[in-house]
Amino acid sequence: MQCDSRDVMESFDGDKRLLEMRTNLCGYLVFRQLSFLITPLFAARFSSPTHVTLASLSVALAMPLVPWFGIPSAFWLVAILSFLSQLLDFVDGDLARVQRSTSAIGKYLDSFTGIMYWTALYVSVGIMVDADPRSGGIVYGYGLPIGLVTAIVDMLGKCMRQYVGLNFPSQEGVILGRSIGTKALFLSALASAIKLNPFLIVVCGLWQRLDAALLALLAFSLGAFTYSQLKIFPFLRLTDAKAKVGASPLAERFPGQETTVSA
Repeated sequence: MQCDSRDVMESFDGDKRLLEMRTNLCGYLVFRQLSFLITPLFAARFSSPTHVTLASLSVALAMPLVPWFGIPSAFWLVAILSFLSQLLDFVDGDLARVQRSTSAIGKYLDSFTGIMYWTALYVSVGIMVDADPRSGGIVYGYGLPIGLVTAIVDMLGKCMRQYVGLNFPSQEGVILGRSIGTKALFLSALASAIKLNPFLIVVCGLWQRLDAALLALLAFSLGAFTYSQLKIFPFLRLTDAKAKVGASPLAERFPGQETTVSA
């Protein structure tokens, strides 16, 4: 299918743009703008968005292999692969909209690729920390365990947010109008700053302090997890209170679905 950048941008309509700016500002400003430019190239060469998703997955899985095999200055290649995998993740969405070829399998693979990407990233940085005492700094020898803990904390936070329909940073209802407040943009930039991890890896790699990159990723994951709990538990208490009078906020978020409580 032939298309140009204008077709790609038009497929990403105003509501989608506002939502992404409010929930993933860094991704929108960096990766989405690039994806508008290169999606037409992929549209001419890939038969489906699933192929792009699988390419993104392959790139993500290659990240830990770089430091594992001791490639010199591994942080450069890890950062490039991290950037490329994220960019392809944006391209597959653009391609699906342009081709109007969304599918259940594609959505599943996209979610799976996201999980594998972040796990591979944390593990990659952990391996690099353990590969060099100077770059490993205060956590040398513990890089891989810290990377795995970071991945677990990150996945737990995401699973819990998905359970209650919480989109981080929190979205107070449906976006109305065509403007976004300064506070919402600030929260979005803060929440999506981790998307810029390739630049963090390069800076810390040149500084020869990859332990700082690993600890920053761990701190971000712990912060996101803590923020989620601060949002989730008041929401669940409100759910229980409203359930007593037959008006559950979960039911309001997911109309037509019953909310069940297991003992």
